[in-house]
Amino acid sequence: MENRDRQVIVKILDEIRIITELVDGIEYDTFAKDERTKRAVCMTLINIGELVKALSDSFKESNP
Repeated sequence: MENRDRQVIVKILDEIRIITELVDGIEYDTFAKDERTKRAVCMTLINIGELVKALSDSFKESNP
């Protein structure tokens, strides 16, 4: 794994941790009504998508 890919994976894992913290202990109905938390989770998912694009082609090919 290239060093750049390793850095991106660490950032992705950090974004996942953020989502986990945002929704920890929140029931679905509460989450569904909380616009701020929903938007925060959505933005974090967008960040993950952007980070995935930064992974090398060789990494993506070997980890479909």
